[in-house]
Amino acid sequence: MPARPRLPLAGRTVVVTGAAKGIGAATARIAHARGATVAALDVDGVGAQRLAHDLGARALGVQADVRDAEALDAAVARVRADLGGVDVLVANAGVAPPTTTVLAIDPAEFERTVEIDLLGQWRTIRAALPESSPAAATWWRSARSTPSSTACSTPRTR
Repeated sequence: MPARPRLPLAGRTVVVTGAAKGIGAATARIAHARGATVAALDVDGVGAQRLAHDLGARALGVQADVRDAEALDAAVARVRADLGGVDVLVANAGVAPPTTTVLAIDPAEFERTVEIDLLGQWRTIRAALPESSPAAATWWRSARSTPSSTACSTPRTR
């Protein structure tokens, strides 16, 4: 299988949701190591800020809950104000779904999963697209093995 082409990240602003730990933190660290400025967004604001502190220069940690469209809009506005906009979006925030049968599943827990893993992705992309260029969504790929996590890169005029 041929190697997947790598998106150049040096000089770009990469926004990662679910960035306080796990895949999101690893993605943010890799992007930063490849020269990107990173905005780490997470419902755990302290964790997002800790990651940004660990990364050092070219990093910003912002508290944002993907279940809250207004919070995402405010977080993206902060990214725009502090970092200039969004070049790459990694909508990574997610939770593991309940591991039980349909009849045994707690409806509230299932709805929470859909709220974060499906609607959270949509809200994240919706908040970030106005901060991208009109040629938005030029590059999409799965950021992890589940279909609920996506990454988008858009050339942004500066």
